[in-house]
Amino acid sequence: MFDSEKRLIWITGASTGIGKALALALAKEGHQLILSARSESALQELHHEFPDLIDAFPLDVNDDQAQLEVQQWIERKFGYLDVFINAAGICEYLDVQAFDLNMIERVMNTNFMGAVKSIHSALPLLRKSPRKFHFRPYLLVISSSIAWVPIPRAEAYGASKAAITHFCESLKADLYHENIDVSVISPGFVKTPMTDANDFHMPMMINAESAAAHILKDMKHRTWDIHFPKRFTWILLIFRCLPSALRHSITRKLSRNRQTHTASVHHTSAE
Repeated sequence: MFDSEKRLIWITGASTGIGKALALALAKEGHQLILSARSESALQELHHEFPDLIDAFPLDVNDDQAQLEVQQWIERKFGYLDVFINAAGICEYLDVQAFDLNMIERVMNTNFMGAVKSIHSALPLLRKSPRKFHFRPYLLVISSSIAWVPIPRAEAYGASKAAITHFCESLKADLYHENIDVSVISPGFVKTPMTDANDFHMPMMINAESAAAHILKDMKHRTWDIHFPKRFTWILLIFRCLPSALRHSITRKLSRNRQTHTASVHHTSAE
């Protein structure tokens, strides 16, 4: 259990994946939730499952006006927040042979600026938390363990997650003096509709319910970087400590561009 007292929690990206699993787990603990996502129908299904505990407010995190409207709605109805969890995000991979600036901008806008805009909406409400029983307001953002290790095709996704991780660590230092805690969540591979679209092997994958259980456990202790499954994330942490020349030697062998280029060279040589 995250907290024995009932808290008011806003979750973005709550319609699928980790965000949905967290919403269901927190509702089962009896917390009051505001859930946001682009899919109004998916949010309404969650509201009908826990009508007394879940309020749904559709939101595209990139929409400035929608951000203002949800902030004002929470202010009018509740007047504060205890916890904010940004679970909204997208994942797309780059083909360097068809360099797609629009895709890179789309991923950076959603995963970085969308998260920052949601934090901007949530912070004034977290500052108004009644802080019952010495509770410190809490802000969490889902990043990714890929932020630690640049890998082929993850130029946009990895950069967006590295950016939000850096932003949150700086924010943690500044908000400490306001008694507001900050954590990032750095999962390995979690089975969600987003990872279902991946066209490569994803080792040590866990389901969204297991991911939510890991998060709730570490939320209780306000762990700075909540990463899991440990058997996967520790491999990445060790890999990050290798000399850069060795890391680069390994990652370039994983690149699909290497395979394409090698095949092209062989074909040309044979002519």
